[in-house]
Amino acid sequence: MTTAWVIRAAAERVELVRSGTAEQPGPSTGELTFTITNSGPVEDRAVFEIVPGDGAKKPWFTVDEPQRRVPGGQSATLLIKVSVPVEEPAGPFWIQGRVYSADTAPEESSRLSGRVSGEVTAVKIDKPKPWWLLAVAALLVIVLGVVGWLVLRPREPEPVAVPGLAGLSEEEARAALAGVGLQLGTALRRHRPGADRTVIQQAVPEGAPVPPGSAVDVEIGVVLAAPQLTAPANGAQLIGPKAPTLQWAAVPDAAFYTVRREVQVCSPVQNPPCHYELGSTANVAGTTAPGTIGRARKGSSGWVRWQITALDDFKDPGPTSDYFTYRVVQKFK
Repeated sequence: MTTAWVIRAAAERVELVRSGTAEQPGPSTGELTFTITNSGPVEDRAVFEIVPGDGAKKPWFTVDEPQRRVPGGQSATLLIKVSVPVEEPAGPFWIQGRVYSADTAPEESSRLSGRVSGEVTAVKIDKPKPWWLLAVAALLVIVLGVVGWLVLRPREPEPVAVPGLAGLSEEEARAALAGVGLQLGTALRRHRPGADRTVIQQAVPEGAPVPPGSAVDVEIGVVLAAPQLTAPANGAQLIGPKAPTLQWAAVPDAAFYTVRREVQVCSPVQNPPCHYELGSTANVAGTTAPGTIGRARKGSSGWVRWQITALDDFKDPGPTSDYFTYRVVQKFK
């Protein structure tokens, strides 16, 4: 089962500070953090990387421990250090963070964060000034800096304790989080017999301290129903070489569907003379599937049967529909 990763940046902007002196400027440096959350129940090894956008270059960013194991339902915070060489042109830039499972193909579990912006300022090299002017200016900067820091220094917001959300509906969980200054993140549906559409797991444990405004992802327990098949009609006879498009009614809370098709094969030397063989099994996102596989074969009776199973956001299956059959009168070559 593919891990459902969630990734968020701690801030929407990274501030850079120019190092060095006016005569010998150094690189612009800064730091930012990303939080990755394993929304699944099983521990997985995450791979994190920076995805540079317009104006950014990947060598500017150094990731602290880009690979790490994250237990199911828990989060990890990664520190990224930024160093922009002095020769880089001034201007805005943006980046995103990407996370995926180390032991699967990246495209199966890859998730991107929102954009984090920044700006590289222009470098202006000052000509040497009389030493006494520099001393006075430095002293003035120190005095003003100390006064400004004492008066205007930002106060770190107090962390917020995450409330317990188990047993709450999605709207009740949203309200409970809003009541303490937090917000509801991604709400994924998981099929669980006997569930009543309430929270069965939260990504951040109850009582854990988080910054105000943080989002908390949850899993909602739902009960998927067996799909109701609609077309073609059960037992229909279809003329022509083209297999029909299969259709079924949408199942509430289903994210995908598994389509299983079997073809009847008959032989005068076997006992019993006819049996069904698997034609195909495929996952689809909508409520239709083209009849490209599972056609009647040369020498067979022409009967095809199929079933549909609803899947949740984690691709866990619900109950399977009854068999549904149709007969192709004109057999395929």
